[in-house]
Amino acid sequence: MLEQSINVLDANPSVILCYPKTIIINEHGQEVEKYVDGFHLRSQKPYERFAQYHGLIRYGHGCHPLFGLIRTNILRQTACIGAYPSSDLILLGELTLYGEFYEIPDYLFYKRDHPNNSVRAHRSFRNRIAWYDPSKKGKLYLTRWKWFLEYLAAIKRAQLSWSGKVLCYLEMTKWVVWNSVFLVKDLLKATFWPFLQPFLRLELGKNT
Repeated sequence: MLEQSINVLDANPSVILCYPKTIIINEHGQEVEKYVDGFHLRSQKPYERFAQYHGLIRYGHGCHPLFGLIRTNILRQTACIGAYPSSDLILLGELTLYGEFYEIPDYLFYKRDHPNNSVRAHRSFRNRIAWYDPSKKGKLYLTRWKWFLEYLAAIKRAQLSWSGKVLCYLEMTKWVVWNSVFLVKDLLKATFWPFLQPFLRLELGKNT
């Protein structure tokens, strides 16, 4: 996997991330599924890669390209992984603004899926947020708005032309439409948060 990824990066200066196809294995090492991420994003235009990426993750994604090989000088320009759910998706989205993604057509990466991984062990976003950052346990956290603001910060941070930034911001309007239900739910949660506090404290007391 590393050898092929290095060869691709050496031969293609415009590629900043290279990864292979994935085989999902269980806790016993048995093959469960062959997974094709499809993040072969070779457009030379950042906003096109950004748009293609959001089309791919619109209904959820395994995010395996993040386990590929990424150019260090590019990664250092990003926000890297954050202490919040799905920060891997946000990071991949930011990386599309810096260069092309290359998917090696061979199954060279094995991902272990087991009952105790973070997503399965912490199914609700509330519990998962506390797993990432214990200081946020029992506190108001607007997940979708966090993602939205992180994307906007990534576009602002990237060294893009003025027109390129505008096109990326316009792409985020589609993202808002796709996530409108969840964004509204977050706002409703914020509105009724003071009334929910007694119930959350009761729930936290039962779990401790």
